[in-house]
Amino acid sequence: MKLIFISGLAGIDKETLVDLALQRSGRKNDFAVIDFDKIGSLADEIGDIPDMEAVRRVASRFYEKLEKTLITSLKGQRGDIIVNGYLTFATKHGYVRAIPDEFFRSFKPDTLVILEKADDLIAKDDAAIEHQKINRYYASIYASAAGSALKIIKFRDRKMIDSVKELSELLKQ
Repeated sequence: MKLIFISGLAGIDKETLVDLALQRSGRKNDFAVIDFDKIGSLADEIGDIPDMEAVRRVASRFYEKLEKTLITSLKGQRGDIIVNGYLTFATKHGYVRAIPDEFFRSFKPDTLVILEKADDLIAKDDAAIEHQKINRYYASIYASAAGSALKIIKFRDRKMIDSVKELSELLKQ
């Protein structure tokens, strides 16, 4: 069984990109896709929570729900799995991890993929530049802890097919 974790900033249509890559690779029926956004939105749940302790409590409940969903999906899965989710999100308190490191240590994805906006798409968006740097930092730590490969795919708005091609090649392996 192969487990691939895919992440990227909001604004990159990860769900469509994954679907197109699966079709292009010819392995659409070989992979189950677990989308964290369909489980719930931690960013929405946290919203304007005034203090970090409350943020930690809400995040902890979300992680428990996420873990149960993933374990349930893994039990019945005979093929490969793609997990589509966020690594971090911004709050008024700063960046917060969206997934605990225990997830990566326990499930040990084979590959962790970060979909990044190309430099020309974020040239004047300091928040996006900073968020991508934060995601790279966390991805490096998580990949190291899990013994996973780390793949960074640059997403270009009008050249989505290039990202689809690169991801589909990874899925074929």
